[in-house]
Amino acid sequence: MGVVDASLAAQNMAVAAESMGLGICYIGSLRNDVKKASEILGLPDGAFPLFGMVAGYPTEEGSQKERLPFEAVYHENTYQRIDEVEDDIEAYDQRVSDYYSERTEGKRDDKWSGQVINMLSKKQRLDVDEVLKEKGFLGQ
Repeated sequence: MGVVDASLAAQNMAVAAESMGLGICYIGSLRNDVKKASEILGLPDGAFPLFGMVAGYPTEEGSQKERLPFEAVYHENTYQRIDEVEDDIEAYDQRVSDYYSERTEGKRDDKWSGQVINMLSKKQRLDVDEVLKEKGFLGQ
């Protein structure tokens, strides 16, 4: 329940911040070293970091990476099949590739779908299970 509560609180904070003109960014990489993040934050047993969040006023310079289009993620009554949103994802991939290329002066031009496939094709954050057990979760 705590994970759900923290996630809902963060989403409410994001909506409130954005309604006041602030930009937000979730920091999922906090889980790349859960033990160190827990130590830095001084978290007691029974608590662990799910994500971080930063909020602030966006600068005028620079650009913001757009999100996956609403049409590709919104489902009503039934889950859309991939072929129903494939064109939206391909167009988004190109925009993300262009965004990276522009920000890095051509040094990076990867696509969102490639990033997701790469991330999901290998095991990551292998220490999370061990750290959660040390903190009193998941049994010993």
